[in-house]
Amino acid sequence: SIYFTEPGAHRVRRLTGGALWTVVGTYGSSGSQDGDLGGAPTPTLNHPWDVAVGPDNALYIAEFNGARIRKVDAARTQLTTIGGDGSTSSWNCPFVDGTNWTATQGAYGAKLASGIRMSESVALDVAADGTVLVARKNGIFSIGADGVLRLVAGNADGTGPGCQSTVGDGGSAFDAGLGVLTDVTIGPDGSLYASNDKISFWAASGRIRRISA
Repeated sequence: SIYFTEPGAHRVRRLTGGALWTVVGTYGSSGSQDGDLGGAPTPTLNHPWDVAVGPDNALYIAEFNGARIRKVDAARTQLTTIGGDGSTSSWNCPFVDGTNWTATQGAYGAKLASGIRMSESVALDVAADGTVLVARKNGIFSIGADGVLRLVAGNADGTGPGCQSTVGDGGSAFDAGLGVLTDVTIGPDGSLYASNDKISFWAASGRIRRISA
C-alpha cells in the first residue's frame, strides 16, 4: 500500500490494489479531534504534511498548521496525538517552545512532547525501535516511547553559526545550522539524512545533510 497526505483536504489517503481509500480526515474539514475512526465526533487533521509507517504498522502524521504529531494505530481504528499542543511559534529561533534551550544532547528538561510547540512540522520518519524523528523548522527532534522530546540535530539556542545557517559540516550535530528543513529520513545504518531548501525567505540554499548514527 501507498500512504500519502492531502494537506489542503486535511486527510491521509491509502492506495492499494488500484483502489483509493481515506484513512483519516474529512475533505475540507480541519481540526484536532482525536478518537475512534468512523465514530462521532469525527477525528480530524489540520494540514497533514507527511506520513510514515512505523515498525508496528501504525501511521505517524506531521501536521504543518495543526502543530501536532498524530498517530493512527495499526488496526486503523484510533487517532491520537503523540506530540504538540496545537500552539504555534514564530519563524525565527528559538524553535522549540519559546525558551532559549541550550543545544545539548538529551531530553529538554524531560519535557513531554505533548506540551511542545510542533508548528510547521514538515517531515517525519520512524526508526526500527519505534522512535519518531520529526523535522521542524531548523531542528530534528525525536519522540521516544517515553513521550519525551529530544534534540537530535540543530543549533537550538541560536548561538554559534545560527540555527538558520547551513554551516557546521564535520562537527557536532548540535552545533550545526540546518537551514529550513524540508525532509528527514533514516538510512539502513541508522544515519539521518535531511534536506533544506533555503536559509531564509530571501537566501537560497538547498542541501542534503547526513547526521551519522
